[in-house]
Amino acid sequence: MNIFKVLVLSLFMVSTFAEQKKKAKRVDIHDFLVSKKISKPEEPSTWSIAGGYQNLGTKIAHGEKSDSESFFPMGYESDLTMHVMSLQVNKEIMASNYISFTATGRYGLIRGSDSDVLNTENIQFEDSASGNVYGGGLTANLNMKGLGLRIQPFVGTQYIVHDIEYALSYGQVNGGVVPIQLTYNNKRTSLQHSLGVRMMDESKSLMSFISVDYLQNQSDDLSVFAKQGAREINITEPAEFEQNDLSFSLGFGFLF
Repeated sequence: MNIFKVLVLSLFMVSTFAEQKKKAKRVDIHDFLVSKKISKPEEPSTWSIAGGYQNLGTKIAHGEKSDSESFFPMGYESDLTMHVMSLQVNKEIMASNYISFTATGRYGLIRGSDSDVLNTENIQFEDSASGNVYGGGLTANLNMKGLGLRIQPFVGTQYIVHDIEYALSYGQVNGGVVPIQLTYNNKRTSLQHSLGVRMMDESKSLMSFISVDYLQNQSDDLSVFAKQGAREINITEPAEFEQNDLSFSLGFGFLF
């Protein structure tokens, strides 16, 4: 009987010790989690604002014709490079998924110029472009991690409106005839298809992007106004404009 009491007492003591050890272990794990501040990862930033640069190229074949007797054509193809500085706002949808989507709105300014002296024709000219661009679109993205960054290859399409004024002034080098001024107003709509990559440093709320763009022309509205000195002249056949289909874009901005 004494042996039975000793056995029961021993089992009770072992059970009590095991329970106290489990409680101590649970307290240790809780303290560890609190001390390390382990928590659920934060959701990625879904809004960004960025400044961007894009190059546009346009060739202008200046073979204009007029019913004015004093008019003379320049007879030269101007290769005009235009620089586009724009501001864009982006909103990413499903940012925590492997595949996400980004909606973009954009507005920018266009500037470009070309000037030369054509010794063979004895003509000097200055060709310039100014205007604005606006539009918006959507990209589909792949989300990956690397080098501490969120790396996001993307493909997408934007609907773009280019509203540009081209101004050409030319005359003979020796000033033998009255110079001619031509002003073209060109409103062009395009679908811009892009292939590129974004890189986002979410710890510093910074982002950058680069892309190759293909411009698919949708509509083209062109008008021309001409003067020779103070006299307005009529252009019966305007210049021919050929926009380069390919361009590139790059930019830098902030996440929020």
